[in-house]
Amino acid sequence: MGRILLHLDRPAEAITYLNDAIASARSFANHFEEIDAATSLAMALKEINRESSVETSRMAISLLETKGLAHPRPQEAYWNHYQILGDPQNPEAQHALTTAYALVERLSKGLGRRGRERFLRFSLNAAIVETWNKVYGPGSELPRGQAPPRPASRSRVVLVALPAQEERGRVARSAFVEVYWTVDSGETDERIRQVKGPVGLRRARILRLLAEADAQGARPREQDLARVLGVSVRTIRADIAALRAQSALTPARTVPRSTRRRRPPASAPVGSDDLPAVLPAANEMTV
Repeated sequence: MGRILLHLDRPAEAITYLNDAIASARSFANHFEEIDAATSLAMALKEINRESSVETSRMAISLLETKGLAHPRPQEAYWNHYQILGDPQNPEAQHALTTAYALVERLSKGLGRRGRERFLRFSLNAAIVETWNKVYGPGSELPRGQAPPRPASRSRVVLVALPAQEERGRVARSAFVEVYWTVDSGETDERIRQVKGPVGLRRARILRLLAEADAQGARPREQDLARVLGVSVRTIRADIAALRAQSALTPARTVPRSTRRRRPPASAPVGSDDLPAVLPAANEMTV
């Protein structure tokens, strides 16, 4: 709700919701949600209390760099920080813009021509690239050694249905989109497992996978989550019910129930020139 109010240009109303979101994310050790809420709170504070805005943004970046290296949109926190600082001559702002651009470049590599074009059309990425070109000139290269570190994580490319594309329990062949999912975020997941146990870790992963799919415009089903997490649909259904009961999953975020005849087509194209074909048995691959 806080982020919705922020997008509606109602930052004063968004602040309370975003503070509550940060507190909730911390209680579940959900670092991705905490980062998202913190960087959004920083933007909400931008015109109200600039000093608090800068400090909150720095907190979001610190959390990203220590616990959120596998975040699906790491460039967003740096881009917001650049906007909050608002001075292209400020070294801290320059570093934020350069890091955001470096992340866009890194994340777009290996997607193939069409995949990269789609990725760069996202409004966030387009704004970063456009500003980089204005400040440093089109085609400017990154400073040597600027590329951000790669996380020790495991990702998969999965075919997931697009929203509002289901009809009578079936999904058309053209209604699937490739989604890049962080199934295992390495040290971050290990810390969650130590605190919350295996069930808590699986539920934290469900929240992360839903957030990543949402950011890429897809709508995963129960069977998609079950397949990548290696559990049954019944287990996923129970986890989702528990997350809703804990208010960790909002009622607005629905997960379509599985039916026997809604499996993604094995031969559906992934839409990227350089990606291998999807495996027929699982419709996914580890990258």
